[in-house]
Amino acid sequence: EHIQRHLKNAPVFNGRLIWEDLSEGNLASTFPQRVLKFHSDDWLFPLLQSNPNYSKRIRQLFPQGRAFYHIAKYLLPLGPKLQTKFDAFREQFFHNSNVVGLHLRLQKVMPDDKGVKRFRAPSPSTFFDAARMLQLGRGMPDNSTVFYVATETASAIDAAREWFGARGLRVVFLDDLFPMKRKDHRDAERGTAEALHHAIVEMRLLAQADEMVGTFASSYSYSASAWGNIIPYYIMPDRSYWNAGVSE
Repeated sequence: EHIQRHLKNAPVFNGRLIWEDLSEGNLASTFPQRVLKFHSDDWLFPLLQSNPNYSKRIRQLFPQGRAFYHIAKYLLPLGPKLQTKFDAFREQFFHNSNVVGLHLRLQKVMPDDKGVKRFRAPSPSTFFDAARMLQLGRGMPDNSTVFYVATETASAIDAAREWFGARGLRVVFLDDLFPMKRKDHRDAERGTAEALHHAIVEMRLLAQADEMVGTFASSYSYSASAWGNIIPYYIMPDRSYWNAGVSE
């Protein structure tokens, strides 16, 4: 009741507009209100982690620095139906296996060296090559390794089946157990509750991987790796995107 009273009158801020305050300001001085509300499509906690006013306290709370790993279970709990899907898939495909997860965000719009935004993700085989190198580098035997792929693009699923199949490697998708119609369209997977539920289960499964190859600048890849406390490897587009990469 005490918190609800503060929330009712709390000011609402756009996280992207106050990032400087979050990264270096003293929020108690800048915002005298007891409770603040933030609306943002970004995970802003790293700004507070680097803020000299709060970094020491945050290190005490999260000594390894991976706050999202601990917070995600409260932010993203699976409902009973989604938990049932997750448990069934993990038991059938991940049990007693090494798991290399891949997230292919092939239809992400990124600016080129002239500032023109377009689809610029590398080919699917670039992700597959990286995953294969990770598997071999970690000494994971072929007969006990599963490659799990999450993607918004139907053609990437076909490409994965062909690439891994040609090498005698096992590749699996959530669609193998719970099929869903897909289209090669950037927003195809965000228009229905079913699609969003499918995506969150895919993310939770990615978080179970032993190793992960993700898409650079994809918050989905970032969230999955943080949820699973995984140090990921990201596939970037060509070098003209490097300056944006530095800021990420």
